[in-house]
Amino acid sequence: MNIIESIFMGIVQGVTEFLPVSSSGHLAIYQSLTGLEPNLLNMTLMHMGTLLAVILCFRKSIGRLLVEFVSMVKDIFGGRFKWREMNGERRTIVMLVISSAMLIPFVLPLIPAGGEMQSIKDIVAPATNGSMMWLVGLCLIITAGLLFVADYLTRKKPGKRSTANTKDAVAIGIAQGLAAALPGVSRSGSTTSTGLILGLNKKYAAEYSFILSIPAVLAANVLELGEAISSDVPAADTSVIGMILGIIVAFVTGVLAIRVFMWLIKKNKYWVFAIYCAAVGAMVFFSDIILRATR
Repeated sequence: MNIIESIFMGIVQGVTEFLPVSSSGHLAIYQSLTGLEPNLLNMTLMHMGTLLAVILCFRKSIGRLLVEFVSMVKDIFGGRFKWREMNGERRTIVMLVISSAMLIPFVLPLIPAGGEMQSIKDIVAPATNGSMMWLVGLCLIITAGLLFVADYLTRKKPGKRSTANTKDAVAIGIAQGLAAALPGVSRSGSTTSTGLILGLNKKYAAEYSFILSIPAVLAANVLELGEAISSDVPAADTSVIGMILGIIVAFVTGVLAIRVFMWLIKKNKYWVFAIYCAAVGAMVFFSDIILRATR
């Protein structure tokens, strides 16, 4: 991946990671059109750039949650923790843990397939290399459907709750798991939409979704970084300048994408993303179906 490619992929990563249009779906489309697979090390580092963008944009909320987490741990070990007496921030921490736990069945190898244990993500992996592009298109259409429903319901009756409950946490966690396993299902779109559909207010639903991404992205990046470092990467793909530029571009565009997302959801323009996902998804789905029929 040369410098120009690093900058381009940094833009794609930063924009699609946070706008509800699916970064995994766009990566699969990129690979299908170009026949090229982006360097794993570069992409992992770009993910770190977008992770920093989330931390910067929600630093105040994250700071409050960290302080409350330390206090909660002290209360647990001191025998003073009471479920029914949790404040809003402490309850949010517990709900984030529950949502994160819902990711486990989707990414851990728990299903016997092909003579070995595989995860749902592993089973669906062929969709990312161009052999199942119809699935990517279908998942983008599903994302569009979620966005349309969430937009319609919030216009009709905006959610008012500013704290998630256990039901919300489980549903949002499952949405994140599906997004992790299925290329084309937007993580930010599915988790935020689920929160909106369940009655959370727009600001809290979006903020919860973005903060929820931190442990998942961090864990995935640690694993992928180890795999990338141990793999044989061509010298041309290890340009330090290209990597640094990719991280910076992903970080900057990520911050801008988060700002745009929060503004659009506040202004009830969520439908913009729905139309985009529906159009791209339909184009990818029917193009792949036609190509398969003519082979």
